[in-house]
Amino acid sequence: MLIFIVLSGFVIAIVAPSIVRAFKERSGWIMAVLPAVLFAALLWQLPAVMEGRLVRAAVPWVPSLGLTLSFRLDGLGLLFALLISGIGALVMIYAGGYMKGRDDVGRFYVYLLMFMAAMLGVALADNLIALFVFWELTSVTSYLLIGFDHDRPESREGARKALLITATGGLAMMAGFILLGQMAGTFEVSKLLSRAHDHPLSAHPLYLSALALILLGAFTKSAQWPFHIWLPDAMQAPTPVSAYLHSATMVKAGIYLLARLSPVLGGTDAWFYAVSSVGLITMLAGGLIALKQTDLKAILAYTTIGWLGVLVMLLGWGTHYAVEAAMVGMLAHALYKGAMFLLVGGVDHETHTRDIRQLSGLRRAMPISAALMGLAAGSMAGLPLWFGFIAKELLLEAALRSGYPSALAWLAPTLVVLAGALNVAIAWRLFHGVFFGQAADFNGRHVHDPRLAMLLGPGILGALSVVLGAWPGLANGLAAQASSAILGEAAQVKLALWHGITTPLMLSLTALAVGTGLYAAYGHAAALLTRALGVSLNSVYDGALAGLYSFAQTTTRVLQNGTLRYYVMIILVTAMSLVGYALLAHGWELIHVSELTRIELPGLYEVLLSGVIVVTALMVTRTDRRLTAIAGMGVIGAMVSLFFVSFSAPDLALTQLLIETLMVIVFLLVFHFLPRFFDERATRLAHARDMVVSLVVGLVAGSLVLFAVGQPIDKGIAEYFVANSYTLAHGRNIVNVILVDFRGLDTLGEITVLTVAATGIYALLRGTVRR
Repeated sequence: MLIFIVLSGFVIAIVAPSIVRAFKERSGWIMAVLPAVLFAALLWQLPAVMEGRLVRAAVPWVPSLGLTLSFRLDGLGLLFALLISGIGALVMIYAGGYMKGRDDVGRFYVYLLMFMAAMLGVALADNLIALFVFWELTSVTSYLLIGFDHDRPESREGARKALLITATGGLAMMAGFILLGQMAGTFEVSKLLSRAHDHPLSAHPLYLSALALILLGAFTKSAQWPFHIWLPDAMQAPTPVSAYLHSATMVKAGIYLLARLSPVLGGTDAWFYAVSSVGLITMLAGGLIALKQTDLKAILAYTTIGWLGVLVMLLGWGTHYAVEAAMVGMLAHALYKGAMFLLVGGVDHETHTRDIRQLSGLRRAMPISAALMGLAAGSMAGLPLWFGFIAKELLLEAALRSGYPSALAWLAPTLVVLAGALNVAIAWRLFHGVFFGQAADFNGRHVHDPRLAMLLGPGILGALSVVLGAWPGLANGLAAQASSAILGEAAQVKLALWHGITTPLMLSLTALAVGTGLYAAYGHAAALLTRALGVSLNSVYDGALAGLYSFAQTTTRVLQNGTLRYYVMIILVTAMSLVGYALLAHGWELIHVSELTRIELPGLYEVLLSGVIVVTALMVTRTDRRLTAIAGMGVIGAMVSLFFVSFSAPDLALTQLLIETLMVIVFLLVFHFLPRFFDERATRLAHARDMVVSLVVGLVAGSLVLFAVGQPIDKGIAEYFVANSYTLAHGRNIVNVILVDFRGLDTLGEITVLTVAATGIYALLRGTVRR
């Protein structure tokens, strides 16, 4: 079942263009069938999860490495998977209406289905390596979705920024996963969680390194400060993508990772202060920057960043109250933010603008959209009878018990109230500022509510915000099971609309009052923030990217200058530096002196051949005639082939002789077309440099040979080939059997390389002859 839930999206994506061509305008409703079926299948597993049972499925993946493609479904995975599939179905329907008339809808659904499947893989993966694969698939597919309108430079830039930041964090996370697997001895998440309490990893010397790398991956994906800059630029994507990405998928992946691994990595001061501090800063930065935005989607994007900071902060605190508040808050945010994005898309679709300064009085032209925006904004502001009110009270309760030292105990509730007030002001602005006031003029365009497909999603999400706000107990079971999966022990969640007159209630009302007053003075507050927040991290990103381009250009200009001798020199210097460092650091300690004493003194034959090679090499370096140098190199090759003959390797001698003969012939054929070899303008410094490089290469190569000779010979491999070459491969020539049978894939690879090279040479020669 779990394998079908994860992989079905990839399968249906293949036939999505055919479905669009067959059903045309109704394709959105058809495409929604798959996520709706997945949502129903997940609900079918709800009773088992509520009983605390773990649903697992696994298939062999890389048995030789002990890796399995395994999936698990517990309360945490179920909550995320329900959001991904449920909101995914609504987004599919919405996209059908939003993108009506476009000829690239089939391609859009391909990307969207793959993105949904990758997110389900992240939420349900029970193996760290599999989780990483799905994690990076979300980065790649989101890149395709954000840059879907690739003819617009803004879309391409937004997609590139999102990919660079999230994929870089993903690579860091992969390194952290490898360290975590080495520390725990397993990559299976279930085993990691089962050992978390009995064998904590916090005392391991690699703990801080693994923690830092994994947090980097989570922070970049969940748009935490200072990596948040990619999320507003991702709003260049079509609105269905923005709604899906913000409410249930991409940015929530980082939250899921922190929640899933908090039993393994949490419980330490490093986790507490690193995670909660980053979340707290992001919470404030998102709300403050959102206050000065004028683009509707940018406003929603920065408020999403702020709420993501809230969730990260709660998971950093890690208390029972904080974890329960994080799960309820994530559900509340998904409902109202998904509805808001879809409604903003409808406003943009009808008015052709998202600039809030040009929008007002739309309640008469778009009454249904206005009512639905009121439902979503009420939950965002945390008004009583909305689910957002329940989430905000839990957040304030967790802030009062955050776990900070007594001297800083006031900090968390104060800043949470401030963030809540910012949310209230922005909710007022999105609802009252757009739909009330004097009706804006849209140049005679007839503005009206969008079609049913574009209103169904926000209607359902807005209604759920009110239903769960009035009867919050409906979410008790799912929130409790999700919290239990994070805490590692049973959690009792009892949500209620009224707990009496409590401190969280008073703080919540304070946030409402301050936020309403802030909206009344909105113009002055926005102007003040615009002056105070003049420096943007986007400029840092742009400067870093420009510096990277400049560095690449400089490096290319120096290393790829079109001169073969410099290419050879760079390759040799790099290789010899690495090998030389290894030899100096560790090589001499590993040499067995007893093996060196067994080296026989060279005979007269070897001394004569060596003398000829040395004299010829000196002649090649001193001659000023190209033909003499070519002949000298041929002589050196011939002498080396005689060395092979003297050591009973006729096949190597024949190969060496053929290669040297071929090289001499090729040099002679292109003699007149070669560039200048002897440069009269070469300085003494250049000659000295070449001599130093040559001496270093010779010394390192000689040392490497000495090191190889000083190792004891393991005759077991040779004995194996002698004993099995004929019986297993039916060949008496052991060398041939090794190349063709025992190392057949290596030989096949070499043949492939030679074939590709020969094909390229043939194509170049053919093109030259035609010209």
